[in-house]
Amino acid sequence: MRKARPYVRLLIALCALFGIFLNLIDADNVLEMLSYYTIQSNLLIAVFFIILAWFDLKRTPWEDAWSRILTFVFTIGITVTMLVFHVLLAPTIEPGGDYVVNGLPDLFVHTITPLLAIVHWFVYSKKGAMKATDPLFTWLQPIDYVGYLVFYNLLGGRFTWNDVQSPFPYFFLNFEAYGWEGVLQWTAMILLLYLVLGFLFYFVDGLLLYLEKRRQDVRS
Repeated sequence: MRKARPYVRLLIALCALFGIFLNLIDADNVLEMLSYYTIQSNLLIAVFFIILAWFDLKRTPWEDAWSRILTFVFTIGITVTMLVFHVLLAPTIEPGGDYVVNGLPDLFVHTITPLLAIVHWFVYSKKGAMKATDPLFTWLQPIDYVGYLVFYNLLGGRFTWNDVQSPFPYFFLNFEAYGWEGVLQWTAMILLLYLVLGFLFYFVDGLLLYLEKRRQDVRS
């Protein structure tokens, strides 16, 4: 299983890059497309997993605390990408519009790569290494993205949806439509989702460690 790890990581990276490529070739504005959280979360997974695979292939695996935390953070980030799209965004997309739900560009960035990243984490993460404070690190990615959006908007960047330009990439960030109270409520729920997923992974990590120890005890 461990020998296959670098190739699994490269496969996930290739899926992410392929999904990004499919979205970019259909984009009228490449920078705009790269400014969506979906694309950035896939890009982070791709770059990071290529780095991890490179260390694996050199037989000097990167397995310190930072590697563990970043793998966890990026996996949670792309899991949120999948859940938010399928639960909140996909139902609002009208057939025949700018975006095709369940087309290849959609499937690779919103379903295939996230699921592979989740499976990778459960199979290859070191069981029992997580700390109870690790879920707090999951907020780094959304906070970083908000900072990017502010910078992108200050430079005049906009998002176009059905020929309408907006400074907001997602409806739940639109304070003009929902007011600051509405945006803050959506933000709080999404940040809570990060924590819930983080602690769910933490719980499952402990459960997998327990089951692994039980198997070892039975064998001995």
